[in-house]
Amino acid sequence: MGVFTYETETVSVVPPAKLYNTFVKQFDTIFPKANPSVKSVQVIEGTGGPGSIKKITSVGQGGNAIDVLHKVDEIDEANLRYNYSVVGGNKFPESLEKVCFETKVVGGCDGGSIVNFVIKYHTKGNSPPAEDLVKRGKMRGEQLFKVVADYIVASPDFNITSC
Repeated sequence: MGVFTYETETVSVVPPAKLYNTFVKQFDTIFPKANPSVKSVQVIEGTGGPGSIKKITSVGQGGNAIDVLHKVDEIDEANLRYNYSVVGGNKFPESLEKVCFETKVVGGCDGGSIVNFVIKYHTKGNSPPAEDLVKRGKMRGEQLFKVVADYIVASPDFNITSC
């Protein structure tokens, strides 16, 4: 098995603790509201903490259902880290074992946030993942946080008690 690592980051105007807490604690209810193509987020194994598996169901082009299995690897509230892996789904590439996303939210300009991503592709062989797959993976990781951040910004009365 090969492991291929890539890094990227995204910037948000939302303060770090609020972005992190919304993404981690409210993801299951906020993500379908923030992204209309997402129909549901269900915990299918565990209680939502590390080791849990979530099934994210969305509608793709042509109205086809797309299911993604998202495993929670680590929740580190003190350091604003959240690590998860995409471990399967009906469109998951046959060449991959899993794709791990290590995320850390840090302070950015003017009270906003910077979300750092380390993306690790675990391939079934020793060949690196296809370039278009890597681009889509980076985009999806960034997009997850962006849609949540955009939802927070668009809902000024949105409040999370942990901030």
